[in-house]
Amino acid sequence: MSLPPPLPVAPLFSRWTSPTAFVLAAVGAGMGLGNIWRFPYVAGFHGGGAFVLVYVIACFGIVLPVLLAELIIGRRGGGNPMRSIAALARESDASPAWRYFGAVGMIATFLVFATTSVFASWALPYMLKAASGSFNRVTPQAVRATYDALLGDPLALMGWHGVFLTLIAVLVAQGLREGLERAFKVLIPSFLVVLVGLVIYAGVNGAFLTTVHFIMRPQFAGMSAGAVATAIGSAFLTVTVGMGIMMTFGAYLDRDVNLTRAAVIIVAADVVVSLLSAFAVFPIVFAYQLNPAEGPGLVFVTMTTAFAAMPGGAVVGTLFFLFLMLAALTSAIAALQPLVRWAMERHGWQRSEAGLGFVAAAWLLGIGIDFSFNIGKDFHPLSRLPWLKDETLFQLIDRATSDVLIPVAGISLLIFSGWRLNASVVQDELSPISTLWFGVWRFTVRWLAPATLLVIAVLAFRK
Repeated sequence: MSLPPPLPVAPLFSRWTSPTAFVLAAVGAGMGLGNIWRFPYVAGFHGGGAFVLVYVIACFGIVLPVLLAELIIGRRGGGNPMRSIAALARESDASPAWRYFGAVGMIATFLVFATTSVFASWALPYMLKAASGSFNRVTPQAVRATYDALLGDPLALMGWHGVFLTLIAVLVAQGLREGLERAFKVLIPSFLVVLVGLVIYAGVNGAFLTTVHFIMRPQFAGMSAGAVATAIGSAFLTVTVGMGIMMTFGAYLDRDVNLTRAAVIIVAADVVVSLLSAFAVFPIVFAYQLNPAEGPGLVFVTMTTAFAAMPGGAVVGTLFFLFLMLAALTSAIAALQPLVRWAMERHGWQRSEAGLGFVAAAWLLGIGIDFSFNIGKDFHPLSRLPWLKDETLFQLIDRATSDVLIPVAGISLLIFSGWRLNASVVQDELSPISTLWFGVWRFTVRWLAPATLLVIAVLAFRK
């Protein structure tokens, strides 16, 4: 029986110009805040080494197969996540209801976009303060006071968030090549240069050996099931799988791109960037005897403390917060791609209209997130539930996305691609592929990865 032809893919003008452009975009999608901002603080909060080890294992053992599944479905289906899954379901004689799991991923994408854009906007005032010299030779206590003052001003937070989202709306309106691809090609290599420089500085002037001990020597005694679940959720979040982003990126891929090689490079780069981020932050944390479990403000407090003490800190600090903001912009643009494409295909909206609509919705949700750090910090929406009684709105959204929605979307993709997707489709999309590697991939997506995620989910909810 002959293999059915691939379904129509995105038109030529909407393709990536090269495999390198795609890989840069895929790595940069999570690099802006997933790796640079979120990973250090969740790793610090959960004790360091054991969390990092589980994270790395999850990246290669669970997330890599899910990433391949997303790229297969995206390139084969050629549309937004719901449309691509529905198309592959028809091709494989499966239920079209599978497309609703694509909707779960897109909901998670929007929540991640709204949340991370709030924190990305904080880089704007920090960049201006660093450029003006306001942080020169100030004490760690003064750095903390500046951070607390920003969080305590809801109007300022709402304003900076609005400015950041306006920039996103403008870039999204430019399209794939002129907006997203051009931004990644310039910003990601530049940001990596700054990040490596910060790692070198932190290693020379900070508590490097203490950081090595903290990151590279796992201590499993205090590692809870919830921490394991968060590590796995963080792996999904930093590689940006389970949200439909990679599926949408796959829709813009040419047929001659080797998906397996691209997926391995993306995951490996993600792990490296996460570890570099940790080694840029934690030597400063330990040198200044700060708290590694600081939370969302870890990067802002610790890095600003370093810039205040170093020679030329105003220049380095300005560059750091500039590139943090720009990398966050590229991540935000990437997160909007599945949502914008869905609105364009489902409702016939223009790209600029769709982008503006989702940006406005993110700003409204961001008001509640902003309030979680000041006037609403004592508001706990689900206080009647014992295990969520102390969670703010921000913490609930963060937990729902990383611990629930993204893993659920990932499990569904694993089950769909492993059990319902026609094997000939997978082999065609992964060609050339050895029989051994295909068998390993199929065993992982059918049994190993779903079972691991389900067990962790049960343990986390029983905690």
